[in-house]
Amino acid sequence: MSREKSQPLLRWLVRGILAGLLLIVLLFAASNIFLATPPGRKFLQSNLERRSGIRWQVSGASWSPWNGVTVKNLAGHLKLPPDARAQPLPPLLALKEARLKPYWKDLLRGKKLFREANLVGPELNVPVELLFVVQPTTPAPPVQPAPVEQPKPPKPPKQTGKPKRTKPRPKPSPTQKPKPVPPPKPPVREPDEKRFWLRVRDAKVRFYSLKIGQSLEVKGLNLDLPLAGPATNGSIAWKEVALAGQSVAGAHTLPIEWKSPFWKLANQDLALTLPSYVDPGGKGLPFTVRVGGAFAPRGGKKDFRFNASLPSQAIPDYLLHQNSQFHLRCPEVAATLSASGRLTNPDSWIADCNLGAREVEVYSELRGQHLVFDTAHARMGLRRMTLIAPDLSLRSERLSLMGNGQFHLGGYVLAVMRIVADPELADRLTRVAIGSFVSGGWTRRWFQPLETPDRLYRDLHFEGFAPNVAVNTGRKGEFIPLPTIVQHLQNFTAREVAEELPARAPEEIETP
Repeated sequence: MSREKSQPLLRWLVRGILAGLLLIVLLFAASNIFLATPPGRKFLQSNLERRSGIRWQVSGASWSPWNGVTVKNLAGHLKLPPDARAQPLPPLLALKEARLKPYWKDLLRGKKLFREANLVGPELNVPVELLFVVQPTTPAPPVQPAPVEQPKPPKPPKQTGKPKRTKPRPKPSPTQKPKPVPPPKPPVREPDEKRFWLRVRDAKVRFYSLKIGQSLEVKGLNLDLPLAGPATNGSIAWKEVALAGQSVAGAHTLPIEWKSPFWKLANQDLALTLPSYVDPGGKGLPFTVRVGGAFAPRGGKKDFRFNASLPSQAIPDYLLHQNSQFHLRCPEVAATLSASGRLTNPDSWIADCNLGAREVEVYSELRGQHLVFDTAHARMGLRRMTLIAPDLSLRSERLSLMGNGQFHLGGYVLAVMRIVADPELADRLTRVAIGSFVSGGWTRRWFQPLETPDRLYRDLHFEGFAPNVAVNTGRKGEFIPLPTIVQHLQNFTAREVAEELPARAPEEIETP
């Protein structure tokens, strides 16, 4: 009889379990179908927009207990004011697939702890000009009430009699034992964080300028970096770094040490190449830089610190101008750079840079010209999005260039450069200014006499927004746009070189 009574109960129990499993499967399927529909995509887009302040587009999403949450074809666009720019910009971030794996047990308990974040094929496009316009909103500091002056306490009356003698404190007896000091309490150890990995595959990062039209690109970027958990090691690797379309660095891997809350990069040497932009087929200028630093990925008051140095090394030969064949070489150059701040707030960035060189030689075997600067020095600092350069100089007996200025990261330039030359070189530079029409016409004197004997000078003022900075190179101090000056000098140099080249024999001239 007991067996007959237990069988219906068992059947109901099995049916309940099957119904629960069926309900879970239906909810699982329904939630994935919802995420693939337009209302589901709109729900994801609005949540991402509320959290980041960026306009997002999502083609679809899904989730599973074994793969976590997967979002495909994600694109984020900057929110610009209506009058900011008519031309559409590429998406700030676009990626093929993003996958986030949580710790399900902790998530069910209300804790947002994640195991791994995978990004496949992301492309980050950062316009440099808008980087310094879009600032994070920070709440204003609370207004402190004005201090209320308290009345001063009355002074005690002066004693007219003799001061009372105070009894000396009794000395402790040698037999008295000191009170035992309790041992310090052991520090309370916080529970270890669970490991959280960021893995990025085949990424492309591009910093580009809307005004100049050039960009810095990092291609084939792969990241394996921890964001939480005990100390461990990660890595950053890339296939190529290109500046203005030409390679600056080849494939390289940087080992990263994680010690919560910082990623740390130990000082190490990095081989770079300065491309020859006047000779695309040239070998460029190889040099070695030592880099190091730290970064807090979860933010902080100053979440990054970076230092770089150019160890003392020589510049063997570097082509400056193709037509005139002007070259640069130097037996010794060295530099240092340090920077810190909050990465998402350019207004907090602080940087200092110093560069020094000796015997900087500029020469052209084609034109038979040769000039050696005894010293070269540059001292710069970045404060509140303004690059301040109090000392920029190239000094020699015949020609010296000395300048200073301010360069706002938004594009505004305000600087001055003094050219000091001997009479012979000043006369040649005057002929160049007149012949290239940089002076705006003929003038008897483009340089002014200096108090120092046998020396003349010219002060050039730079002012305006890059790249249309104006310079007062006119004969009466008129300001001429810098791109126009560069174009005039290039045309003048090409004519000069064509006139100086020897005539070729008829047999040397190629016939079609």
